[in-house]
Amino acid sequence: MKVPRRLVGVVVVILATAIIPELGLATVSAPDVTQPLPNGGFESGHTDWLEFSLQGQPFLIWHANEMPVPPYGGSWAAWLGRVHDEISFVYQDLTVPEGSSVFLRYWHWIESWDSCGYDFGYVVINDLWQDTYDLCQATNTGEWVLHSVNISRFAGQFVRLEIWGVTDSTYGSNLYVDDVYFDFTGSPPSPIFADGFESGDTGRWAATAP
Repeated sequence: MKVPRRLVGVVVVILATAIIPELGLATVSAPDVTQPLPNGGFESGHTDWLEFSLQGQPFLIWHANEMPVPPYGGSWAAWLGRVHDEISFVYQDLTVPEGSSVFLRYWHWIESWDSCGYDFGYVVINDLWQDTYDLCQATNTGEWVLHSVNISRFAGQFVRLEIWGVTDSTYGSNLYVDDVYFDFTGSPPSPIFADGFESGDTGRWAATAP
């Protein structure tokens, strides 16, 4: 029986759709990729990050032996806030990865004795506020918690990235930060059959009539 050329194409597409997933070959979704920032876990101490303290704290990156809580991973972490009337932040100049969806993620531990609305954590990129959250008794975590900020608008750009801890004149708040990284959706792989039949009979396809 002679099968019409148009029908052969339909049969091939149906077979490819039905069989190739079973072989694990039809995954074309974009991969999820994680990329640590330079010294994102602070394990190299006072490198890659710059540190600022309005109250003149000599440093904001601390060894575990000097911290009231253990780092999330390794032996070092950033400790922001800590004293009254403080603006403290760590920052880097770096390129945000390309991707359709890019998140900044880090582990933080909030420890505060203040009421909400006075002490804050911030994420700032190129002097633009990207995230603001209270450091207060109601937001205390009691442990390390993963914090995420969507920064897709900066994908592929060279930026200044800052993580802040800000306190007022009463009570106290600590913001501990560790293991800072990007989580982004990378470029999808090329289609398995990229020509979409537009190249005609190239020998790459074989069709058998039923």
